[in-house]
Amino acid sequence: MKKYAVIDIGSNTVRMVVYAVEENDTFHALFSKKYTLGLAGYVQDGVMSQEGIHRLCGVLIECRMLLSQFEMERSFVFATASLRNIQNTREAADQIFLMTGFSVDVISGQAEAYLDYYGVMVEAPLENGLLFDIGAAARSW
Repeated sequence: MKKYAVIDIGSNTVRMVVYAVEENDTFHALFSKKYTLGLAGYVQDGVMSQEGIHRLCGVLIECRMLLSQFEMERSFVFATASLRNIQNTREAADQIFLMTGFSVDVISGQAEAYLDYYGVMVEAPLENGLLFDIGAAARSW
């Protein structure tokens, strides 16, 4: 059995889930942790502050310590609008890597929508319905 971690850096929360993948490619969550960070509150004039970046790094360092308790095959760290919609995306990602060792994949809105859909369909396959991810976008309405 191989173990993988997924860390989702959102505008309001950071979620970490450790998955066990069986030889037949089925998987299940072994461990989950959610941090309410409110990164959107650290963005002013389109730039994330150093305080916001440092708070995020503190959470990611804690994640790294928790992950050391598992024999991980690999960790995947991605960010959505939290880093995608700021002017200093590259600088923030570089600082995060230097401080935590995690390389952050900043995904597009389209990729985020696909992954949201896939995640829902794995957990609760539906024939009909609508899926809404309002995330931090609700703040701008």
